[in-house]
Amino acid sequence: MASRTIRRLTWGVGVLLVVSITLVAQAQQATTSDSDVARHGALALAAAHGEQPRYGGTFRSAGNEEVPFYDLHQTSLGGIFGAVSPAYNCLIRTSPYDPRSLDLIPELAETWESSHGGKTLTFHLHQGVKWHDGMPFSTADV
Repeated sequence: MASRTIRRLTWGVGVLLVVSITLVAQAQQATTSDSDVARHGALALAAAHGEQPRYGGTFRSAGNEEVPFYDLHQTSLGGIFGAVSPAYNCLIRTSPYDPRSLDLIPELAETWESSHGGKTLTFHLHQGVKWHDGMPFSTADV
């Protein structure tokens, strides 16, 4: 009777070890951050989260303020941001897939680093980015 209990216990521990090792291996493979994936573009980031591009449709937004114009530089109204933010790029932004908005991902900056205790940030810009009029984006623009 005791040997049967020991066999069951040994079998249970073995199964637990196999499952644990498998889960750890999968977790290590899935540690690619949104920041790394976003360097390959917005479509790569969406695909990594199982999304497919959707074209067309209607953007609807609700707010309690009347928006007189859609130029983000001419207003301080917060309600305009949701409507026009897809038309603007930033150096970096938070991942849309991080509910706590802690994962920073690149947009116009390809990489960045911090120095002097976080008081200095150095951004390395993507190459080949152009303004709407065809002029190249440069460090002078930042």
